[in-house]
Amino acid sequence: MSEDAAAATAVHEASAGSPDRESEKADACTARAPEDSGRTGSTNWGMAWFKLAIALVIAGQSGMWSLGYNNTPVTDRPPVGSLTYNMIHGGLIMSALFVIALLGPPLFRETWRNLRAGQITVEGLFVLSMIGAFAGSLISSLTGEMDIYYEIVPIVLAVYTVGKMIGARSREKALGAVQRLREDFDTAVIRCERGTEKRVPVGVLVPGRDHVIVRPGEPVPVDGILREGTGFVRETALTGEPAPVRRNRGDRMVAGSYSVDATLCIEPTAACGERQLDHILRTVESARGAPSELQEQADRIMQWFLPIVIVVSIGTFAVWTLLPAVPWWQALFNSMAVLLVACPCALGLATPIAVWGGMMHVARLGVVPRNGRFLDALAKASVAYFDKTGTLSEAELRLGRIEPYPGWEERKAWLLALAAAVEKNLPHPIARALQHEATENGERFSVHALTLHAGRGVEAQVSADGQAPEVMTVRIGTVDFAASNEASSEHDLPGDEARHVVLSIDGIPALCMDLHESLRPNLQQLFGELRDMGIVPEILTGDPRPRWRELYGVPVHKALTPSDKAARVERALHRGERVLFVGDGINDLGAMSGNVASLAMGGGAALARSVGDAVLMGDRLDVLPAAIALARRVRGHLHGNMLFAASYNAIGMTLAALGILHPIVAALLMVGSSALVSFRALRASRDRPPAGIHKGDTEKGVRGMDAGVYSAG
Repeated sequence: MSEDAAAATAVHEASAGSPDRESEKADACTARAPEDSGRTGSTNWGMAWFKLAIALVIAGQSGMWSLGYNNTPVTDRPPVGSLTYNMIHGGLIMSALFVIALLGPPLFRETWRNLRAGQITVEGLFVLSMIGAFAGSLISSLTGEMDIYYEIVPIVLAVYTVGKMIGARSREKALGAVQRLREDFDTAVIRCERGTEKRVPVGVLVPGRDHVIVRPGEPVPVDGILREGTGFVRETALTGEPAPVRRNRGDRMVAGSYSVDATLCIEPTAACGERQLDHILRTVESARGAPSELQEQADRIMQWFLPIVIVVSIGTFAVWTLLPAVPWWQALFNSMAVLLVACPCALGLATPIAVWGGMMHVARLGVVPRNGRFLDALAKASVAYFDKTGTLSEAELRLGRIEPYPGWEERKAWLLALAAAVEKNLPHPIARALQHEATENGERFSVHALTLHAGRGVEAQVSADGQAPEVMTVRIGTVDFAASNEASSEHDLPGDEARHVVLSIDGIPALCMDLHESLRPNLQQLFGELRDMGIVPEILTGDPRPRWRELYGVPVHKALTPSDKAARVERALHRGERVLFVGDGINDLGAMSGNVASLAMGGGAALARSVGDAVLMGDRLDVLPAAIALARRVRGHLHGNMLFAASYNAIGMTLAALGILHPIVAALLMVGSSALVSFRALRASRDRPPAGIHKGDTEKGVRGMDAGVYSAG
């Protein structure tokens, strides 16, 4: 390291604190969520597939030996107790026990855990089918009177294992991307003293002090303000926008985007842990697969499905035993066929696969769900309530019409620079609006004795640098505060809804500005698509004097308190409507906390994001119809799977009870039905990109985010 670089490093470390403190901050920022079973890092997929391959090989070998043995006439089979007999049966028994030891422990543990909790689940049916096949074959081996079906044991275990692996893979592919994303965005290159640079953990950056350098093709690791450089930035994964967007000095930058063609210098405004990217990662990490309504329905069906299978199986054995000239072992194998043909895969395996896949593909659109319940509620929505300020309109005010007073027309840019200097670093909306509008024009001002007048404006003593030390009294605020001169009335701007702000110098009005809200793009398209889908949109706002009485035919209900909003939602629920509520603020919490599909804006209040069933990252409302269409498709496929499962089980169990279905055929039918419903579940969760977004754009745009968090296979 050069002496300059070493000196720069020492300066930065001295200002940021000790290395130990830096390490503590970095560790706190990049701390991982606790892992549990089925979460990222919990599965060795290579070993899992290796075990499954062994089980399938054993199933194939056992099937060939059993087929040969069963097709041999009883008179030609080796006698019970002979060496050949013991080798054949002993080998098949040991192979079945080996597969049970290899794949069975997770199934047995889950079954025991559910039984202790008083729950009847899909695991119980798999265990029962496996025990029935093994016990029946073992009796045949001991008596020598019946056929053997030991290969059914590895087949049953393989079916269960594959289903669980597919579901776990859908989860882990999404959750595993969290760790990769943290690694991509957890370091930053900062500018040090004497123009040197240093790579440090994002957790040690100090907002407002450090400056982060991002070169073409590199990730943006911080949320902040662009201080130097102009160029295109790809924000596909955060906003869904397929094309790079141009960013100029003063624009906001977000972690998770990529610089395309320029070297950028960014001043961080959010500490690590508070970046928009961190909110996305925490949301994905906290999505622990809370059961959806369909999953709960499947679980309820399992509570009576398994007892019915057991009763039918026992009844089959009893009836066939009572029939004349029917050996008891035939009754036993008919009973076993009932157990084997019963397929709970549409309930216990396919449903979670489709729900998790649907959640991940909805997240890929920018709607990040916290649980599967949101997917159901979104699919069934019939009414959509939208908050106005911060949801349909930008959270921050913007300058509209700007008009100098007589005598100041030629100095408009100078006046804007003066206003920006006075309002610099102030937290109120007027200051932020002026910072957006003002541009560098070479003017420099020194601001002294800044005084805030609550609800009225700001006053300061200002001198222009490089000129005579003439001090001006500058006021920015309401008309009656900024200018006592009657000339202020000459420039009243039209529109009662606008907020008028006046800048005066030494009591003389110089500039009149109109502050107003600006709508988010594509709202007309959003409302039109919602209506086409049978969803009625309405706008609820606490603003007593909104700028709009309606937006593209959607009524705006004004002056609503938080309790008023919640009451409207309750009335809609009482009418039998299914409600989707989209909001961003604390005043929306009451409406979002009911039995609704609640969607919080990603740029909204932290408490609203924590209460919402899902978070809209990038605040692109126009992706909402695509998310609803995907949720409806997943729900439709799941209903189809359940109908198929009901029909299949009714027909299959009837044929098995009548003795028409051979146990081997029953097992193969179960395998085929499992594969079919799993394929339908995976296909149901595949999304189609929303209008204007091409699959190639979203897949190539941001390597970590697109290929990981927003893709589930």
